[in-house]
This record gives sequence, structure tokens and C-alpha cells, in this order.
Amino acid sequence: MKMFIGIIILLYFFLLLQVSFLAHFSPPGMIPNLIVATAVIISIFERPESKLSIVSAVWGGFLLDIFSSMPIGFWIFLLL
Repeated sequence: MKMFIGIIILLYFFLLLQVSFLAHFSPPGMIPNLIVATAVIISIFERPESKLSIVSAVWGGFLLDIFSSMPIGFWIFLLL
């Protein structure tokens, strides 16, 4: 349970970094997506019996949906 909360906090921090800081210092239209990179890295390095990659994909997609102009559920579906 402690790991799930840590991943949610990490994803939220990366989202704030991506939306507020990197949007101003990247070339136009080329903002790195830290949430997708984090979800992919977690799913590569986790144990197969752990559900951490699903949790990180759902929460990362939910956070991206909140801060994007796409319909709700777009990023969740894309990350799963």
C-alpha cells in the first residue's frame, strides 16, 4: 500500500513538472511526457505478480485527463 501511494505522489509531481515547468522551456509542440515514461519504466521493472503497473497507468492517465483538453478517459485508455 505504501508503494501505491508513493507512485501516485511521484506521478503527481511529474505531472506538475511537465505541465508547469517543461511547457515553458521545451520547443513548441515537443513537451516530454513524463507520465508515460514513468508508467512504461514501472511496467518494465516490476514483478509480474504485482499490480503496480496497472495502478500507475490508471492514475497517470487520470491525472493527464484532468490537465488535458482531450475527453475524459482518453489517456487512461491509451496507457492501458
